[in-house]
Amino acid sequence: MTTVPNVPRWEDFSFQLVNISDGTFQILTEQDLLNVDIWVEPAPTTQKLESGSLEAPAGTEDNPSIIASAMDWAAWQAIRIVPYGDTAKEFWGLIVNAQMQYSGSAIRDTLKLSVVPIEYLLHSRVIYDTTDTGFDGGNKAADDLAKFLVKESALGGTVGTDPDGNSRDWNWGTLAVQADASACAAVTADYEIFEDYLDEIITALGLEYGFIWELRPSVAGGALTFTFNTEVTGGVDRTAGANRWIINDFAGRAPSGERHIDRSQLINAMHSRGITEVEIDAASIAAYGRWEGIGQGDDDQALNLDLENTELRTGSSFRYANAYEWMANWDVGDTVIHNNNRLGVTAANDVVGGVRMSFPERVLDIELRWGLKKGSFTQKTKKGAHRQGGGGGGAGSGGPGWALDTLPVSDTFMLGTSRLIPRADHQHDLLVTADDTNTATITAGAVTFQGADDITTSIIAGDLDIDHDDSAVVPGAYGDATHVCQLTVNQRGHLTAAADVLISGVAPSAHDLLSASHGDTSADAVSRGSIIIGSPLPKWDELTVGNANEAVVSDGVDVLWGFPQPAAHVIDGPQHTGVGATLDVVGFSAANTLDVLTPVSDTAGANSKLLKSDANGYLTTERYQVADANAYFYSAGAGNAQIVGSTYAGCKVGGRVCLTDGTSWFSWNGDALGKAANRWQGFWSTSGNFTGDITIGTGVGIIHADGVVAGRVLRADGTRYIPAQLSVTDLTAGAFTGFTQPTLAGNSDTNTNFANRAIESSAGHLYFYCGDAGGANAGWRTARLITGSHEHPLSGGVATATVSNHRHTIT
Repeated sequence: MTTVPNVPRWEDFSFQLVNISDGTFQILTEQDLLNVDIWVEPAPTTQKLESGSLEAPAGTEDNPSIIASAMDWAAWQAIRIVPYGDTAKEFWGLIVNAQMQYSGSAIRDTLKLSVVPIEYLLHSRVIYDTTDTGFDGGNKAADDLAKFLVKESALGGTVGTDPDGNSRDWNWGTLAVQADASACAAVTADYEIFEDYLDEIITALGLEYGFIWELRPSVAGGALTFTFNTEVTGGVDRTAGANRWIINDFAGRAPSGERHIDRSQLINAMHSRGITEVEIDAASIAAYGRWEGIGQGDDDQALNLDLENTELRTGSSFRYANAYEWMANWDVGDTVIHNNNRLGVTAANDVVGGVRMSFPERVLDIELRWGLKKGSFTQKTKKGAHRQGGGGGGAGSGGPGWALDTLPVSDTFMLGTSRLIPRADHQHDLLVTADDTNTATITAGAVTFQGADDITTSIIAGDLDIDHDDSAVVPGAYGDATHVCQLTVNQRGHLTAAADVLISGVAPSAHDLLSASHGDTSADAVSRGSIIIGSPLPKWDELTVGNANEAVVSDGVDVLWGFPQPAAHVIDGPQHTGVGATLDVVGFSAANTLDVLTPVSDTAGANSKLLKSDANGYLTTERYQVADANAYFYSAGAGNAQIVGSTYAGCKVGGRVCLTDGTSWFSWNGDALGKAANRWQGFWSTSGNFTGDITIGTGVGIIHADGVVAGRVLRADGTRYIPAQLSVTDLTAGAFTGFTQPTLAGNSDTNTNFANRAIESSAGHLYFYCGDAGGANAGWRTARLITGSHEHPLSGGVATATVSNHRHTIT
């Protein structure tokens, strides 16, 4: 669809004033037009102009407007309108009426233009030929007949001349006609179409047989080409699926509208000239009574065309606020879901019959039409011209059943073959000739043609009677089970002899079974494996051999090669049989074939076996492989089981536990040991006691699970080593391994810094070890305690005495 803005405006449409004689044009801007009021209707391409008007400023005599300067008052011009820059959606209007007006001040105020569809150019031709036979439309599809009429009436090289030998060729650019499509039903009757305007006959054909048409202009190299196209009526169905579209008066989308019914043109019983034929619309007669008229046709088909122009006109129209939907979501001629509650129009699938466009306030405003458009009463009177005098009676009235005055008018190039051709105030009295140039005998109430081979044709009281002398054929039945009737026909199609001929058995010549010799078969050569089937044509046809193991199956319509699908059944049903023992299963063997697999307790060295438990409940196999050949679980003998991996071997419970292989590491993810800085490297474990030394590297130590106060050491409690505070109870030689045995002299040193030095007791004395190794004060010294203010309880019950700062020396 076309890209359309949310608010379509005047500037989204382009307007051109085109000279149809040579294709030159003048672009019209927004300032060059004041008002535009155009109706658009369906066309084979997308849409075409139906009617409309434009108003433009005329300017002044000294300073005319652009459009006033471009107007050619001596030649045909057209308006070309291109919406949204999409030339596929453009439509053309032929200017048939132009009015330039000025006020009393001598200023030319406005220029008003009336436009009709460009297809009105076909109104320039009437349908006739100079052979006095008319155009025979028998057995042509209606859409192809319309193209035939265009060619025979205007196309150069096909159309004949007028009665005076003047050219009737197309006058504007080039005329082209779409190729025949035979899209409509055939016009089966052999009737003659003549003496009417070309565009009106095509329109009537379209209404009767269901097609629309257009005269589509195109410009190339400054030259115009007009292409006549037809298409079956219908447009795009937008009533279902992704295309579904609803147009209604919901939420004020249709601010104004009207519903109409026009009975002014109603005729539902159409008579032929001379009242020899009549066509009726039974449903219309039942609803509105019988309304008679006289058409231009002389047979049923032609009268039906006349009825199409006089049917009851009913429909509705309303303004539609969502102008942006047109050409974006639907086109004129599309079928949508339509209703209007205010007009009483119920929801139904309906064709968008027309769109009226205008630009109030320079914004696009549209009105939609449904059903047939309203006709004017003048259209009714125009149709009266088709009634050959319209009524009144009396001599010279031209109405059927009344006497006609005979005037001396020449019959040269007159149309038709009636004895009397009535005109408005006279009739043509014709000299009728037979096909062998013999003159017919005209008697009262009868016309008799005497032809060759003793053929006599008479028209008596409206009845056609053809007679000729008896032939030599003996009346009777010819042909039976053993005889065939043999006939002799002359060049005129007359039967001159008939005889029975014995049917003798004649063997047909050799031919293929599936060949053109059989009317119900398709011609196919023999191919190996093929079978004969009934095809959709329907004919007997070849079905070539299918793929290996395929069978002939049915899809409910045709037979074809495929794999039969069994009905649903249980897996252990009677449809499946096999040979096996208890616990056997069906599966794919090592050869990738479906086979019976027998479970065993020990699959050592065997392929394609299923394990089962033995009498002790064990599953036995050589090796249980995991993922690849480098990861497996197996027995190493002597009661040992091993897990082997190409990178590491281990198991995982929550985190990951990896067992070292001597070069990797032990790790437990999720705990502090899993951190890179805390992993144990080269970890070994054995059952029982450690038999070697445990070495802790520099800068590392042992982390105890419990919280440990700084400065504590590991102390044995008889079962294990635990952190504990140091307590020295003696100075035996084994108490401080690595320390020099202290010299228990009575020396003391008040100046030695013994912070963080070991304190010992011996024989009731406290000692400390001076750490200045190699210094003068190195070695054990007697401890001196300096105390602050304190009390000394005195013996003998004497009251407590306070002692000032002093020093205690312990010896």
